[in-house]
Amino acid sequence: MKNTILLPLLLVLCSSLMAQNLTITQGGKEKTFKKDSYFEIYVNDSKTQVDSCCGNTFLYGKIVDTDKDSITMSLFEYKTKSKENGESFQTERYIDAGDFRYKFAPEDMTNLIKYKSKEGKGIKQGFRNIGGLMLFTGLTTGAVSFLADKDGGRNKILLVSAVQLGMSFTFIKMGNRKGYKMNKESSEETWKVKL
Repeated sequence: MKNTILLPLLLVLCSSLMAQNLTITQGGKEKTFKKDSYFEIYVNDSKTQVDSCCGNTFLYGKIVDTDKDSITMSLFEYKTKSKENGESFQTERYIDAGDFRYKFAPEDMTNLIKYKSKEGKGIKQGFRNIGGLMLFTGLTTGAVSFLADKDGGRNKILLVSAVQLGMSFTFIKMGNRKGYKMNKESSEETWKVKL
């Protein structure tokens, strides 16, 4: 009886010890993310920076491994932007299964955004799109109200415009992403990866 209780307890303990979390720090603050969380990470690739002024890589996926000097991600989306000899180049790659692995140094990270799920990035973008559209229609409705008669419903049209504008700001706020600026020497607001 004792062994049947001890074995599941040991399995849970071993699996929790093997899971690696990503921890970032800023001054006295510390934030820890679970290893299987979904992230949008921007990386200044030092290999690209040698021959160009603006090498930049966008990664979207899950962190699968952290070492002393590197982070490995399983990617669903990968984009690179670079500029050489005055010409801009962009590469995009979308991976369905997350089979593509990408390894980078933590010092190369410039921004980090965490999402609750794989679809979280698209959901946030959808909220921002709806908010932007409602902002446009609210402003248009407000402008049209000045064409209406003062007694014939201008106040009602302005009320509808105000409701649209309020809803647009709500959707835009729901679409905001909590981001962390990483590894900038000049700012006190930057976060560093703690490995």
